Amino acid sequence: MKRLETVNFSKSNQDALIIMLKRALADEYLAVFQYLAPIKLMNGFKIDETTSEFKEHASEEYDHAQWLRDRIIELGGTPLFNPADWTVWTNDGFKEPFSMNTKSLLTQNIESEQGAQKVYLKIAQFAKDIDDQITYDLAIKIYQDEVKHEKDLSEINEQVEDRSFEEFEL
Repeated sequence: MKRLETVNFSKSNQDALIIMLKRALADEYLAVFQYLAPIKLMNGFKIDETTSEFKEHASEEYDHAQWLRDRIIELGGTPLFNPADWTVWTNDGFKEPFSMNTKSLLTQNIESEQGAQKVYLKIAQFAKDIDDQITYDLAIKIYQDEVKHEKDLSEINEQVEDRSFEEFEL
């Protein structure tokens, strides 16, 4: 990893990009926590499948955080090291679970993945506009992962919905 990259865009664009990446970094750290925190308290249908998916997604969100951290450093910025900063810098805030039911947790995380997709498309567009191919490629890669996460969670969520309706059939 390079410690500082020579960039071909203005200092103000570089600073703006670093801020966008730091905000995304905060989101990724909070996403790891959002996926892992409720695992032992979850109730409802498809607990094992949901737990497995949450653990896998938490690992991938952590990878995203490391990639963002590295890119911030390459651009001459300082990543967020203090967890207290995560809720200050986040794009979407931390969403404390309102229920430990698998259906609620899946729905909440699907919404978070949709929000993340918007963030990465915005970063990709900005990077494209300032001709930063490295950040553009990174944002698109993470965006694609977030789309996959939404799809994975939606598939389980549909099974939970189907199972819920079966419960009430006479």
